[in-house]
Amino acid sequence: MFMKHFFATFFLVLFSTLVCAQKEVYFESIDSAHMKVRSFHGVEVSLLPYKTRMDPFQLDKFSLSGYIGYAYEKAVAKTWTLRLTAGLHTVYGDNLRITPSNQVEWVKQTDLIGQVGVEPRWHYTFKQRYASGRGGLNAGWFLGMVLSMELSYNRDYAVYNKTLRLLPTWGYRSSLTPRLYWECAAGVGGYWYLSQYTNLMAPQLDYSLRLGLTHTF
Repeated sequence: MFMKHFFATFFLVLFSTLVCAQKEVYFESIDSAHMKVRSFHGVEVSLLPYKTRMDPFQLDKFSLSGYIGYAYEKAVAKTWTLRLTAGLHTVYGDNLRITPSNQVEWVKQTDLIGQVGVEPRWHYTFKQRYASGRGGLNAGWFLGMVLSMELSYNRDYAVYNKTLRLLPTWGYRSSLTPRLYWECAAGVGGYWYLSQYTNLMAPQLDYSLRLGLTHTF
């Protein structure tokens, strides 16, 4: 059931992306010799329809995350950037837990998850979009490889959970103004628990679908 909801949401976002792409802001064209992605930083807010909690003591049934964080995007080649991020997820959803009477029950709970990450990105449609005046803020389709570390706290067991994620992603970015853009991205990868109880376990399957808005400086 989750997979159906995940892919249905993904294709809905993809369809919206193709429609909204026709309304994005245009930038003044520059000589092709200067055709290169640029560096900038900004504040990002995102919505994740499904957020893996990555807690070995809990199972996810449903979760929704709101994210706010800082992002720095460094141009490292003509169509490549290195993206550094740090932020906080507020995750709300159903958790499976054991009560003091040893009963198993689903409860709704809000968790905070801190995250830092690095992501190399290939903006593979940038040159064509730049030539047509639509490449501002590195807009267009991109492929990325997200490597991130997450830290959360389990209140029931009073332990901190550290998790390493590796997530290949595919996404699209569109400029709304010269300083504001939105983007969506989806990916399938894996994550590893890093804690005093689990050490480095076998990778677990991870999904990600994100819709975000970023104001740059």
